[in-house]
Amino acid sequence: MVIALQLVLPVLLLAWIARFPPAGKLGFWIQVVATALVLLAVALAGLWLALPWWLANVYPIVFGVCTVLGGKRSPWTPGLPGGARGWIHATAFTALGAFAASGVAGALLGRLAPDGESVDLAFPLGPGTYLVANGGTDLVVNSNRRMLSDADPRFARYRGAALGVDLVALDAFGLTANGFAPSDAKAHHVFGREARAPCDGEVILAEDGHRDMPVGETDRDSFAGNHAIIRCGRFEAVLAHFTPGSLLVKTGDAVKSGAPIAKVGNSGASDAPHLHIHAQRTGSALSPMSGEPVPMRFGGRFLVRNDRHSVP
Repeated sequence: MVIALQLVLPVLLLAWIARFPPAGKLGFWIQVVATALVLLAVALAGLWLALPWWLANVYPIVFGVCTVLGGKRSPWTPGLPGGARGWIHATAFTALGAFAASGVAGALLGRLAPDGESVDLAFPLGPGTYLVANGGTDLVVNSNRRMLSDADPRFARYRGAALGVDLVALDAFGLTANGFAPSDAKAHHVFGREARAPCDGEVILAEDGHRDMPVGETDRDSFAGNHAIIRCGRFEAVLAHFTPGSLLVKTGDAVKSGAPIAKVGNSGASDAPHLHIHAQRTGSALSPMSGEPVPMRFGGRFLVRNDRHSVP
């Protein structure tokens, strides 16, 4: 699916513009605008986990070249599209453009930090460059937002995760793993990285004992897997999906910001290794992650999907 939406579809659309533009200029420009919206939606909302993130920056350059080539091939035929074929083409690309535009709108709206109080946290991983796989205020860019939905009654138990951020590590080539979508969790660069306390506080819950899930599968019985909840003043910070046996803290421990607390794994509802972090107000005793979600900032940044954050 990732390859189809983020590589095959853009390449086909770009080749179509360059080699087989429609006869009329109106149809041509409808196709150009729709393709531009698709590329923008892919760049903003796409999950760049299997493909390098910088590919999204290459598409605009290729798009410009293909538009010039296609413009030279498309004859000047003014007026409305001609014939049934012309109308089908224009209608199909108008629909495609409208669909892509809705994705762009959601991605852009998702970049707006919520009003009200937020919490400043230290970045929870050590030296390296990291990609935000989920983050923001819209479901288009943050799958954690589904915790606000009534679609599944279990979501209410994890409401605090609705503004959560999921982090993966990048190598020098902009890739998140060795190989294409490897099934071995250890091939993912973030696996085994040291997770660090994002604040000075007290560990109010530390849970271990959940196995790392095979890549592509999730634990339907445990959202967070191995995790820790740290009280940071008026808020709580939750870090999740640790590898089993790696927790260095226990309930009641005092921690300092930046102190190692565990290692990143793939436990819980995680289909590929990543570190989940979210801030919340205090939840219930039976559902400690059910508190009201709180926006987080790291170094003053509200992180959204496909943002990159470097730690020296």
